[in-house]
Amino acid sequence: MPNVDLTEWRTVLVTGTDAVEWLDDLVSAGLSGEDSPRRSLLLTPTGRIRADFHVVPTDGARLLIQDPIQPTAIDDLLARYVLSSDVSLERVEAPQVAEWTDEVLHPAEAADGMSIEEFDEWRTHEGIPRFGVDMDEDSLPQEAGWERFIDFTKGCFMGQEAMAKIRNMGGHPTRVVNALMAEEPVAAGTQLQNNAGLVTSAAGTDVIARVQWNARDGELFTESGVRLLDRG
Repeated sequence: MPNVDLTEWRTVLVTGTDAVEWLDDLVSAGLSGEDSPRRSLLLTPTGRIRADFHVVPTDGARLLIQDPIQPTAIDDLLARYVLSSDVSLERVEAPQVAEWTDEVLHPAEAADGMSIEEFDEWRTHEGIPRFGVDMDEDSLPQEAGWERFIDFTKGCFMGQEAMAKIRNMGGHPTRVVNALMAEEPVAAGTQLQNNAGLVTSAAGTDVIARVQWNARDGELFTESGVRLLDRG
């Protein structure tokens, strides 16, 4: 897994006697009693994604690390919920480099790491969706298989009822995010035929596309006729 330069990423330190319990009541990951890194989401009451970020324990506090391309900073989203809790949110500069995986992020001792542009190209080749690029604030976690960032065994969290309803009633999103391979290079922003979807990320012939649910199993072509194949 690559080391990523975090100097441009948003890094927020959450401290205070209520910090862990307060966070656990809001975010999708289970944090109570856990002392290892977690990837988490902040959802709306209807289950839409507001933020995707990593939670890293540090000296009894929690470090929140967020991709800067996301539309709203995680500390701005969380600040409105502090109220009377003993919680403080502070922007900090460390860590500078971390080993990034699709599940967790570990601060690293490396001298340097991938720039955001290099990271974006790498994760497109790997078929890894990026919130703020391949998904937006109208997206559900289920569009990209991000239910794995939700702890369904813990108590209440923002969006819990919506997530439980989809899970228990067998619902599905109206679109999905798929890793595809084009028969020739295409650009991000390319529309698919028959309003089937949109190419959201592209690196050579490797693409990620947001595809309508009813079109996900059919043949996909760009409007110019380039075929897109599932990378499997």
